Amino acid sequence: INQEESADLNNNHTPAIDELLLRTGYQIDRTSSCRIYGGPPPNFTGEEPSEDCQVFIGRLPTTLKEDVIVPIFEKVGQIYVLRLIMEHRSDISKGYAFLRYLTPVDAESAIKELNEY
Repeated sequence: INQEESADLNNNHTPAIDELLLRTGYQIDRTSSCRIYGGPPPNFTGEEPSEDCQVFIGRLPTTLKEDVIVPIFEKVGQIYVLRLIMEHRSDISKGYAFLRYLTPVDAESAIKELNEY
């Protein structure tokens, strides 16, 4: 993915996503295969959370974006990073994501509370 394509994909935000970014202070970066929300959160000082802080999110509608996903999952705990897996060079998701919380307790709570959501 070249810089121009990256800029186009990174700037393709809806007003709802712009509002989310303003509210949380997080940023969204884009690679050729995923949208990365956060990582780390604003003003975060510390080490990157371990693998046991991560949850897999499956069966997502392919048009769903961070403006819907984040509010659901941040109710459980503070999000370190959300990686929404995308079709290559497209604005369509593959229907799954990986989300990492700051603590394993939050990840466990998300699995218990949001499984089959």
